[in-house]
Amino acid sequence: GGDFDPDAFVSAIFFMCLFSVGSSLSAGCRGGSFTFIMSRINLRTREQLFSSLLRQDLSFFQEIKTGELNSRLSSDTTLMSRWLPLNANVILRSLVKVIGLYGFMLSVSPRLTFLSMLEMPLLIAVEKLYNMRHQAVLLEIQDEVAKAGQVVREAVGGLQTVRSFGAEEDEVCLYKKAVERCRQLWWRRDLERALYLLIRRVLTLGVQVLVLSCGLQQILAGEVTRGGLLSFLLDQEDMGNYVRALVFGFGDMLSNVGAAEKVFRYLDRKPNLPEPGTLAPPTLQGIVEFQDVSFAYPNRPDQPVLKGLTFTLHAGEMTALVGPNGSGKSTVAALLQNLYQPTGGRLLLDGEPISNYEHHYLHSQVALVGQEP
Repeated sequence: GGDFDPDAFVSAIFFMCLFSVGSSLSAGCRGGSFTFIMSRINLRTREQLFSSLLRQDLSFFQEIKTGELNSRLSSDTTLMSRWLPLNANVILRSLVKVIGLYGFMLSVSPRLTFLSMLEMPLLIAVEKLYNMRHQAVLLEIQDEVAKAGQVVREAVGGLQTVRSFGAEEDEVCLYKKAVERCRQLWWRRDLERALYLLIRRVLTLGVQVLVLSCGLQQILAGEVTRGGLLSFLLDQEDMGNYVRALVFGFGDMLSNVGAAEKVFRYLDRKPNLPEPGTLAPPTLQGIVEFQDVSFAYPNRPDQPVLKGLTFTLHAGEMTALVGPNGSGKSTVAALLQNLYQPTGGRLLLDGEPISNYEHHYLHSQVALVGQEP
């Protein structure tokens, strides 16, 4: 009691309050900055992905279902823009605190510190094994969720056709199967997660028991005081929490890499289109020439729709293409809009290949009136 200094105690309380206020302000600024960054990343990623999708060739949309693209544009961009920056925030914060706590623990007992460090490689090994399995399951879940969404969109979008065939129950069965596949994957994901948490907890408790046993021996040998051991154990508990947060954040970041990988795959995809044309004459006569044109759709290259088609459309004349379904009438209209490239022959507009015309100019000169279903 005689060594107690009230002024020193008040000074310590003052500085502790000052540091707490500074820490709170820093945490608020850090959290607000990351929230703002995540929102910006989400918006920019969605805009760039949507822009990239609109520039793809039409064969791309014949190969990839609309439901999958919608899933990438909505859920995957959210995962990518939210969890990756958030985990980066957790990793940086935890890393700084782990380094600081290890410094304090080394000053108390290097031997106990090195013993407590056994927890990190063990957790990393378990986390790596878990992440490999977890990432594979997440990729499967994302694909199955996209397929389930595709079933809903096709059924609702073509509801008139579904009812015409009395196929409501068939569509319900398809959706049940899709949801059941999702449920099985969710159950597998949760089971592996529970097993991983159990193993991680057992490893943490095992390291704590080893540290306590070694600490008792050092107290009996006079190498560490009781207060020093208590301080070390408190630091070890905090350090263990930050190590687990560090390992978990890194693992969770790797788990969400699958979503980012699919988004970047579409962002980096180059459309299978010829070089954009630059021709934009002030006047256009409108003479269209098909010269021995052949064409097959990219998803059915062995089934040609047009074979050696040759005819001329003169300006100021009305021309009708007559033929049964599947004879290529809509294909001719698509080629006139430069939506596809002929696989053989030439398609000319005023004597120039139609692909030489500038995109916006061509579509300001060529109009299409769609047929109502």
